[in-house]
Amino acid sequence: MGKGSKRRPDQTTKEERALRERYAEGGMSFIQYERAYRKLVKQGLVKRNGRVIE
Repeated sequence: MGKGSKRRPDQTTKEERALRERYAEGGMSFIQYERAYRKLVKQGLVKRNGRVIE
């Protein structure tokens, strides 16, 4: 195994990725995205560098 061949751990949760994907595909408006994102933050499902954002 060389440098860079090892998979990095995920930086975001699957819930956050699903929300971003729905927004990118045009399935929701920006306001709907922001509301859903805030809800994920309150639930502790948004992480950066493995840490929960508050």
